[in-house]
Amino acid sequence: KMGTDGTDTSTRLKEPLYRAEAERLLLQQKKTVLDDERQQLSADVHKLQQQLAAAHAAFVTAQQHNQQLSSERDQLQVQVEAAVREYRANDIICCGLRDAISRLQRQLADSQETCRQQVQGMATLTADMQDLHQCKADITEQLSNLQQQHQQLEADHNCTLTHLSATQSELSDSKRCRAT
Repeated sequence: KMGTDGTDTSTRLKEPLYRAEAERLLLQQKKTVLDDERQQLSADVHKLQQQLAAAHAAFVTAQQHNQQLSSERDQLQVQVEAAVREYRANDIICCGLRDAISRLQRQLADSQETCRQQVQGMATLTADMQDLHQCKADITEQLSNLQQQHQQLEADHNCTLTHLSATQSELSDSKRCRAT
């Protein structure tokens, strides 16, 4: 009967040990999956940061181009006004002068249309940058959540290891008691 009790105790002590080991392996697998997800999210954040930097550079370039076009438009406006003053001052209806004024006015209209398109492009770039900022914020939040889950899994893992150690110690004590 004593041998049966010893076997029962050994079996009874091994079961939690096996359960704890299975739980440790499951937690290890979950930790690996979370590590992979965290690395992927970090890569996504880095890629978004690069896209954001590229969009910002494009935005700055568009602003510079718009300033240049605005300056050209102002210069064309001055030229048109000078041509009109000269036309009125001389009161000469000259076909060549009318053609020059007409051409300058067309250039001014083209420049204004280009400026309008640049402003639209800048608005689109600004919206894109805001979208990228929101994506970055969302991914940063997801990364933070994953890191919290990762920390909780590590805490659970450590608790399981402590429980496993206690169970192994209990099993060892039980073997010593049986030996005596």
